[in-house]
Amino acid sequence: MPQTLPRVAAVLLACSMVAVASAQKPTDKAKPLAIKDIMLATHTKTGPLNKVGQAVKGGRWDEAAPLAVALVKAGDDLAKAKAPAKGSAASWAKLVEQYQTDTKAIVAAIANKDVKDFKDALDTLNSSCRTCHTTHK
Repeated sequence: MPQTLPRVAAVLLACSMVAVASAQKPTDKAKPLAIKDIMLATHTKTGPLNKVGQAVKGGRWDEAAPLAVALVKAGDDLAKAKAPAKGSAASWAKLVEQYQTDTKAIVAAIANKDVKDFKDALDTLNSSCRTCHTTHK
């Protein structure tokens, strides 16, 4: 129980870092990223999705934290992206919201240095990804 407040503070700090990292300067020419570009930047062997698991496995929590924040940023970018032609816009919105929830759970698990919660959140994210790819790719 005494560790609850520091954990909550760490999660709040991580979420505020996400808000700052995802802030864009408003311009007339600002266009949402394409879904393909977001996926290539985050879900490849060299992207943060792969690296965050390696960092946690190695106990490198400080290395894992910004990688998890990058995944939350990807969720924000997906929310701004045009829904794919395959599948409904409502399904896309629901699945992007699930992605955002899952990545925030990863950030929280890392802030708490909780390997079990991290693995659970990552498994949930991977399941969500399969559902989205089946429906929209």
